[in-house]
Amino acid sequence: METTHVMTATEARVHFGELIRRTKAGETITITRRGKPVAVAMSYAMYQDLKARKAVRDAAAAAAFVTGEGDGPA
Repeated sequence: METTHVMTATEARVHFGELIRRTKAGETITITRRGKPVAVAMSYAMYQDLKARKAVRDAAAAAAFVTGEGDGPA
């Protein structure tokens, strides 16, 4: 199961090795600056999975647009 944690930008910089270790172990880490989310750190495998899912969604939306069943790509 995926775990999400929050880390400030300063903490991420100071503890970069820990951040890499934790993301490699399957955690997703939201990085904040002045209390607002500015980035997300995740493993490369998770990133690749997100890209693949987006490609499938985009292809389905494009196909629906071509067949007249949708509004086109999001």
